[in-house]
Amino acid sequence: MFVIIFYYLVLPFLIFAVILRLLRKYSPDSAPKEILEFYAQDPIEPKFFRAIRLDGRFPTAVEAALPRRRSVGRFGHLPVVLNKLGDFEKQEDAVDSAFAAKSAAGETAESSFLVLNDKGEILQEV
Repeated sequence: MFVIIFYYLVLPFLIFAVILRLLRKYSPDSAPKEILEFYAQDPIEPKFFRAIRLDGRFPTAVEAALPRRRSVGRFGHLPVVLNKLGDFEKQEDAVDSAFAAKSAAGETAESSFLVLNDKGEILQEV
C-alpha cells in the first residue's frame, strides 16, 4: 500500500519540483537588460511596485541607413531612456500613475508606460 501511495502521489510531485528548480536555475533572466541596470542604480524596496516611462522609438529611414554605432541599443532600435514615475505599495496605485502619465503625455508621445515589481519583471504595459 505504501509503495502505491509513494508511486502515484509523492513521486510525481518530487519530479515536478526538481524540474521547476532546474527551469528556474537555467532559464534566462525575464527582465530586460535596461531595466536591470536601472534597478541597480536606483533600488526599490521589497514588495513595492514601480511605474516607469520608457522613451524610445524606431529609427527613421535616414537613421537606419547610418552606420551602426556602439550607442545604438538592440539592432534596429535606438537607446531607450527610463524615467521613474514613482514607487508604490499597491499595484493598482502604480497602474493608476502610469495611466495618468499616459493621458498627460497625449497620443503623439512615443513612450510606453510600464508597471514593474520589485524584481524588475514587467507586470503591465500601459
